[in-house]
Amino acid sequence: MSSTETTNTKTVNMSKTEEAKDNIIVVDHVSMVFNMANERIQSLKEYFIKAVRRELMFKEFVAVNDVSFTVEKGDVFGLVGSNGSGKSTMLKIIAGVLEPSKGTCSIKGSIAPLIELGAGFDMELSARENIYLNGALLGYSKQFIEEHFDSIVDFAEVGDFLEMPMKNYSSGMVARIAFAIATETVPDVLIVDEVLSVGDFMFQKKCEKRISSLIEDHGVTVLIVSHDSKLIERLCNKAIWIEKGHTKAIGSAKEICDLYRILGGNSRNPESESIVKKIFDADIEIDQNYIRSIGSEDRYHLAAKICEKALNEKECDTVVLSSGESPNICFIANSLAGLMKAAQLLVKNESVPSITLDTLSRIKPSRVILVAETSDSNKLLLKQIKNEVDCETHLISGSSLDEIALNSYLFGMEKGYEWSKTAAITHKDCISDHNAFSAIAYKYKIPVFFNNAPGIIPEHTAEIITTSMDELSILGGFISFPNECIDQLITSCNNLKTVRFCADNGYDSSIQIADWVLKEHTDISLSNIFISSVWSPDDALALGQLAAKSGSIVLMEDPQELDGVVSAFNYISKHKNKIERLIFIGDNDQYEEQDKKLLAKALKMSPFVAKPQ
Repeated sequence: MSSTETTNTKTVNMSKTEEAKDNIIVVDHVSMVFNMANERIQSLKEYFIKAVRRELMFKEFVAVNDVSFTVEKGDVFGLVGSNGSGKSTMLKIIAGVLEPSKGTCSIKGSIAPLIELGAGFDMELSARENIYLNGALLGYSKQFIEEHFDSIVDFAEVGDFLEMPMKNYSSGMVARIAFAIATETVPDVLIVDEVLSVGDFMFQKKCEKRISSLIEDHGVTVLIVSHDSKLIERLCNKAIWIEKGHTKAIGSAKEICDLYRILGGNSRNPESESIVKKIFDADIEIDQNYIRSIGSEDRYHLAAKICEKALNEKECDTVVLSSGESPNICFIANSLAGLMKAAQLLVKNESVPSITLDTLSRIKPSRVILVAETSDSNKLLLKQIKNEVDCETHLISGSSLDEIALNSYLFGMEKGYEWSKTAAITHKDCISDHNAFSAIAYKYKIPVFFNNAPGIIPEHTAEIITTSMDELSILGGFISFPNECIDQLITSCNNLKTVRFCADNGYDSSIQIADWVLKEHTDISLSNIFISSVWSPDDALALGQLAAKSGSIVLMEDPQELDGVVSAFNYISKHKNKIERLIFIGDNDQYEEQDKKLLAKALKMSPFVAKPQ
């Protein structure tokens, strides 16, 4: 689709044939300004005194700012944008509820506005009485309501409650009646504002079906506001993105929804937004062989799927378990699993998920190790496992993370395994760093330790580091691990090398880890890059075993944060000649297809160099 660019606005070029179509709605440079009181007035008397003295102070709030668009007959036109962006105000202007401060809005034909379902109901009256009352407010005659009364009641499914006062109705029941009344006739224009977000799921589907019928069977022109971009994409052919009262983009519904899903993140960095927009607009065909996904219904099923892909079950003699509700303990368990070349699976704090039991039954390990916080439920978990699998069981526990980590290290030593001479030390708020480091910890048998408070390394942990280690990887900043704290370790062990991974966010920290790994370990490659979400790190709690097997890195990325998207894009682009595949961890709620394609474009584009501050 050809397009022309203007500041913050993307519009679709229309052919002469398209321009000649019947424009049923024309919004022409519309602005809406509200006056907001600058001070709180305590009484009507105070208000009149200030009014006479001309002391009333107001500030202007611009809800809609110079918005223009046209809707042609038969269009299904969507409005997307964040809360408070001006979408509902725009609909009220079109419906005639509000008069714009500037500009004009013209409409041809009758309008059925579904803007505030239930507005105008008298909650003291019965549902029967309210059907007539609300119908009158919408301009229906009494005869029309009488002729369509049964149809309204059948759709609303409130036949057994007609004589009940509406104050006793649930909000969903009120919405049913209001929607049924408003859509009983076939208007020229139907205006729908978040109607499909009220009521139960079945009612929402019923509403959507009726709206679809009005569109397909009667050619009704529809305007829809919804936070559900998938709904807009499914129902609409065109859309506009309004943000903070301004038009951000106009075009096809799919294009606008894709753009909104990507740029509607938390980052408000104008440079990152501009870069992501350029990536989005780049006309690059993506080879699907570059993209893979590993997702499942929850973290327990995902861990089982990762385990199956990572290990040869016939050679898997040991399985290490940890709670998916305790990500830090999963990091410790990952390290122990790497030491023993074991599989890693997840349990819950109080039970073993059926998918985990099924996987254990299939693997038939001779040994199962549970790494957990000290709890009475641990015996129950091990009993469930023993009932399913004939194996020896071991429990590694402690009352704190530093104790669990220490006991895990000692357990490995007692069983005759040899840990790496490189250790890692971290703290509880470093989950993204843990996931990025997990493949390295697993592959190279790196023991992980925790501090027990900022600046305090437990005595036994410090002794192991200074007497048994040559190198220490520090996952954490200078509050958790001040220089003086690390200097004490170095002083106690002159040969101890240290490397610190510290960034303002999880995605930049994962790049630091990746760069260090590629420099220090020649058997790690970039042919496969595993990409996991910073804002949903639970998906990657068992990823270390799979990334380690393939000799790959784990890149943390935040599809909700534009700075994170740019950071990951630039890293992939920088190494594109070495990369064969991007593997996304998590289902479509974490990474939609457009998120994947956006990063995959980095394999054919150059990095974007940040401008100097």
